Amino acid sequence: MKRILIFFVLFVYNFFIYLVQPIVFLYFFLKKKCKYYDRKKIQEIFFPKKKKIVKNGILFHAASVGEIRSIYLIVKYLINKYPKLSITISSVTDSGKKQFDMLFPKNRVSFLYFPYDVLHLIKKFLSLVKPSLIILVEKEIWPNLIMQAKIRKIPIIIVNAGISDKSFKRYKIFKIFAKEILEKITFFAVQSKYDANKFFNLGVEKNKILEFGNIKFDTQIEKKLKKKIANLKKIFRNQRKIWIASSTHRGEEKFCLQAYQKIKLFFPNLLLIIFPRNPERFLEVEKIISSYKLNYITRNNIRNINKEVDVILGNTIGELMLFYAISNVAFIGGSMKDKFGGHNPIEAAINSIPILVGPFYKNFREIYENMHSKKTIIIVKDLNSIVKSIKKLLQNDTLRKKIGEKAKFIAKNNKGASKKIFQIISRYFECKKKL
Repeated sequence: MKRILIFFVLFVYNFFIYLVQPIVFLYFFLKKKCKYYDRKKIQEIFFPKKKKIVKNGILFHAASVGEIRSIYLIVKYLINKYPKLSITISSVTDSGKKQFDMLFPKNRVSFLYFPYDVLHLIKKFLSLVKPSLIILVEKEIWPNLIMQAKIRKIPIIIVNAGISDKSFKRYKIFKIFAKEILEKITFFAVQSKYDANKFFNLGVEKNKILEFGNIKFDTQIEKKLKKKIANLKKIFRNQRKIWIASSTHRGEEKFCLQAYQKIKLFFPNLLLIIFPRNPERFLEVEKIISSYKLNYITRNNIRNINKEVDVILGNTIGELMLFYAISNVAFIGGSMKDKFGGHNPIEAAINSIPILVGPFYKNFREIYENMHSKKTIIIVKDLNSIVKSIKKLLQNDTLRKKIGEKAKFIAKNNKGASKKIFQIISRYFECKKKL
């Protein structure tokens, strides 16, 4: 009975994917502009060609920008220790591809678009890459990929493993199927005890789960980025107070702009930087800013900034670290409504700036609760509280710096997960050599 149920769920899953596949295919062609990245994605997903990828390497699969950035140090360690090791990174988004282009040397690391777990495309994908190890990042649990890897005897590790509350409830409904998929994974390097308990409750054996911490604490400011930060600081010359609102969702831009108008009465020179979470919303957010009759420029035109500019719209990808580095205070979006669940505060903490967040942050619960207990974040519930908090921080340089340094200290104290994961991977390759 159990086997029949698993077969049925997998059949329904694949039926749905094949049903959606032509819709996805048509979507790219029916868009007003089929951009370069769209064409590349269509070609690689639906019509994969043989690439010069050396077999028996590592395949990392990461969803998008944050996940690709988070594995930077692990990949760097691997490149340094194994100069001949083939490394491939796959992602499902154009923004992930752009982040890859910014971070990794193309002569050492290859990129492929991930074929959305379509069964026949997954088979082609694995035949093309021929990895000896697959590393999934965070929540990238794809049944067909995992099952095909098991058939081919390719071990799978999930790093920075976590399950959102929403996904956990869904997995519990299909617990037999979830357990069938999860037990095929060799090893789980989880972010926290909270995540470890979720995997255990879904039937994963305890000896397969290790709590390594969050690899995002190991985020580094690369040399290229340091140069960009220095250039940006020259443009601003520390002449203005800067508030950054990052990873904002619909409704939060208006919230921040209304707060900005009130705070500006006390700090006429205040500059607001808004980075929407989704690149698809850049034009929408630009219209919202324009409707407030504020002077604004986009990040692309930042060299044209003058003292009359009120708002910078961050319409680029993978540059949050750059703008955190020049800001005095940060509001992390996705936190004013429960359905979004909050976003990563680590990059802001690394840059020693006070962090404001709404009351909903379940996606990073343990990190936020730890930071809140040490008074390094401020929770804002409405317009009045964010206005009051930002005014207080901008008025008191000592308080602002003290909170920022505390946040940086927490980030520094939680480093090390990437090195532990690298050591596990390294041990695997050393054992393989002996066989």
